[in-house]
Amino acid sequence: MAKNKSTRKSRITIEREGNEVEQVFDQAKFKKSFDKWKDDCAASGEDLRMKTSTRTLLDMVSQHGKAHRPQTKDKNAIGASEVVNKLSTILDDSAEIETVDQKFIDSAIKQLEQIEKKNNPRNILFTIPIMGRVNRKTLEYDEESDVQQVYGHYRTPDYIKFRDLKAKLRENVDKETMPPAPSTWYDKDKDKAKPPLWQALFANGDGDVVSKGLLQVLKEAAEMVDDDNVKLEHLKLRVKDGGSGATARDLWSIPQVQQWIKTNIGDGNNPGVGINKTSGNFRDSHYAETAFPNVKFPVKSIRESEFVKDLAGFEDVIGNLVTYSFIITRRQMRNLAILAGCKKRPGKDTVYMPGVAEEKGSDTKKMDWKEIIKAKWPEKEEEEKRKAEERKKRGEKQMKILHDFLATEEGQKYGDLIWGLPDDRFEIALSLISMLNKYPEYSKRYLETIKVLAE
Repeated sequence: MAKNKSTRKSRITIEREGNEVEQVFDQAKFKKSFDKWKDDCAASGEDLRMKTSTRTLLDMVSQHGKAHRPQTKDKNAIGASEVVNKLSTILDDSAEIETVDQKFIDSAIKQLEQIEKKNNPRNILFTIPIMGRVNRKTLEYDEESDVQQVYGHYRTPDYIKFRDLKAKLRENVDKETMPPAPSTWYDKDKDKAKPPLWQALFANGDGDVVSKGLLQVLKEAAEMVDDDNVKLEHLKLRVKDGGSGATARDLWSIPQVQQWIKTNIGDGNNPGVGINKTSGNFRDSHYAETAFPNVKFPVKSIRESEFVKDLAGFEDVIGNLVTYSFIITRRQMRNLAILAGCKKRPGKDTVYMPGVAEEKGSDTKKMDWKEIIKAKWPEKEEEEKRKAEERKKRGEKQMKILHDFLATEEGQKYGDLIWGLPDDRFEIALSLISMLNKYPEYSKRYLETIKVLAE
């Protein structure tokens, strides 16, 4: 027994500006219809009752565009060849579905519906002699009263008989070798004939050459690319320091993200697991590298889906978001903690929760490391004082060099940049500026390094 083929789902990984999402949609139904339509449209020659043409039905449809409809006033008219190419692209395993694809398909459907109303191939009119009224010796007949009008296709039984009689009486006319068209291909009334070109465009399971036309195939394509039928299974959003892209405040505006941060931070009376109970500091390293990135937030509304897609730069990508997570820097993680109530420690790249690790109702003060050294190793106190004095003098000297540099025309370009650096990078910048006079030949390299520190 043959096994049923599993439903084929297309999975496309889309990457933009460090953000990543996987788009998933079911193309099985549409692909089956589109492939069947192209196979059916491979018919040519006698299958179409076309004696001299070698064109396939697909050739005719592909050329049935704006150039073949000079009466159209729509400058944006889409040719059938464009439609075929676009549908083939959508089925490409590496092609993502975007808003522009939805708009193209919708526009093509509207144009085909207009053709169906105004330029329908089933209503092409032909005039055929009635054989019972044709003079069998001269082929003469009255072109007004001795003819019948049919729509859709000209190869009626009377047409074949007339051509055979003409071949009998004229030397330069060959006898017909091709049978007449099926009776469903033509009709004396409008909107009833079903010729091959009509079938290729508009059949809905009722064609004998093409079972399902391009319009129905397009409607299946529109259903396939509808937002409700396309999923963005998981989005990874990168939150960087500076530049464009999402910020901590953007994340804070998402209710469930805000609630998760608040729960992990807590407050001074009831600190969360993200706060070190001994120091009161926020565990920014652990949360930026592990805890926060490992959370998959489930999307709870269309509005949330659109907001997160927009943050990631995927606003033009079709599909409803299922889950999302974040790749975040330590600084942005600390910014989230500050939004949740933490404070920044002066001169340090750490944030803490006020009220945690502070002795309440007691005059006892905890000893810091300097006091511990002083109490246990008095002999080291003088050494520590000496080192502190050296650092102070060195710092004062570097600050003077910095002020002198910032007073120059070149230095004025770097003022805002340097003062905005965090403490650790500020120290590096001071050292680089101190070396400008000592090694002027490397000044350009030092200044470029300072720019990198600000990124």
